[in-house]
Amino acid sequence: MRRLLFVALCICCSGSNALADIIIDVGSHNLAPNTPGQQILIRVTGGEQVQGLDFNVLVADGGSQLGGNIEGPAITKTDIILGTIFQENNTGVQDLGVFFRQFDARSTTTASGTVVADGVLATLTIDTTGFFQGTFDLILSNTPNGPTDLPRLNNGVAVRITDGTIHVVPEPGSFLFGTVSLLACGVIRRRARRA
Repeated sequence: MRRLLFVALCICCSGSNALADIIIDVGSHNLAPNTPGQQILIRVTGGEQVQGLDFNVLVADGGSQLGGNIEGPAITKTDIILGTIFQENNTGVQDLGVFFRQFDARSTTTASGTVVADGVLATLTIDTTGFFQGTFDLILSNTPNGPTDLPRLNNGVAVRITDGTIHVVPEPGSFLFGTVSLLACGVIRRRARRA
């Protein structure tokens, strides 16, 4: 019995030292309609030591600029340094040098050593000007530049990405105004028919 307990304890202890996947869950984000300058935080968990970031992000299918069919909110800024896990240890930002409304790709590496993959990975600034409602995919797993990746010391550790969505949600006041307007039109029509 003691031997069995000892073996079980060894298995539990060795399991706690096993490497975990790096997880990026993009999440679902509600944004105001027809409004620039809205921020979305993208977070990473897993706690592995990483040496850099290849950050690729796509809204919907990229729209007409990238041969897609879905026009969506624009990415106006992508910050992978300020307020992120790379803030204190980076070599600056490299980008594609090409501007696309619904796609961006940026990368950085650590200036020395590694950083822990646990915290804010990037801050996106989104412009919903011209969009008053709708849901749009927010994709990091399959973009024109490949998936987002974090180069790491142990290449056996996977980066698991769950893509997310942007919901352009009308303000509650606009729903109320629309409902009252429809009711008023109905009352006016009904009175006009009676007259």
